[in-house]
Amino acid sequence: MNAFNPAYSNGAMMDIGIYTIYPMVVLFGRPRAIQASGFVLHSGVDGQGAVNFAYEGMNATILYSKIANSSLPTEIEGESGNLMADRINQINRVTWHPRPAAASGKGPATEVVDLTVPTPHDEYYYEVAEFLDLIAAGKRESAINSHANSLITMEIIDEVRRQLGVVYPADASR
Repeated sequence: MNAFNPAYSNGAMMDIGIYTIYPMVVLFGRPRAIQASGFVLHSGVDGQGAVNFAYEGMNATILYSKIANSSLPTEIEGESGNLMADRINQINRVTWHPRPAAASGKGPATEVVDLTVPTPHDEYYYEVAEFLDLIAAGKRESAINSHANSLITMEIIDEVRRQLGVVYPADASR
């Protein structure tokens, strides 16, 4: 199976892990430190993993896998409540869950607020439209998806791979 063949420089992090890391970089920037753990398959590529990110005043964790399915939502927890998205790659529903007044959680009930904004197009429409607009305008970089965010994301992916011991044949040409 090509998904786990190191000759193709892939595996779970390279294939789908990026979809969990890039949004974190866009939202929170470069982490101060990361700690990765995962399951490396007999082929030498990662099948799944978890990465803990340390930021100033907060931490974050992402999970990714090509060998197991998950239905966990994306959640951003804060002092005032939690922002929930049904998934990270194509968000269909976003809700705000205000924190109950009492620290015990036994205060007055809070009402969940649906923040969903329907999108009339396929999940890739906006990516392709942005790409075509950049070409038409003669631009080399998107204001939405910057080179800086992409570079930080790739640096994180390289560090995750280093911590997991995932090395591809193409790495020798660096």
